[in-house]
Amino acid sequence: MNHFVNQLQYYLLFEVLECAWDKLNKFLQSGKGDLDQLLSEHDAYLRDICIFGLIGPVGTDKTPLYSMVIRILQNVLNFSQVYVRSSIQVCERIVCL
Repeated sequence: MNHFVNQLQYYLLFEVLECAWDKLNKFLQSGKGDLDQLLSEHDAYLRDICIFGLIGPVGTDKTPLYSMVIRILQNVLNFSQVYVRSSIQVCERIVCL
């Protein structure tokens, strides 16, 4: 589970955000274009983050992949809560001995 969460975080940070920012930053560094082109590039930046970040196109329903990832992360959270509770119970039993 830890591997899945780490890989998802890596993907979102470096494959989605970093690539989208690099594309927008290249436009900014070029010094070309006017305000309308800047707004268009910024919209493309946000759209790319939503699409490649597993959220889906803006204004549409969530993608099936997004729903699957949310369910997996919910299971990870549930498991970690059960693990913490059981660890506390084990520690309490050890102290009582």
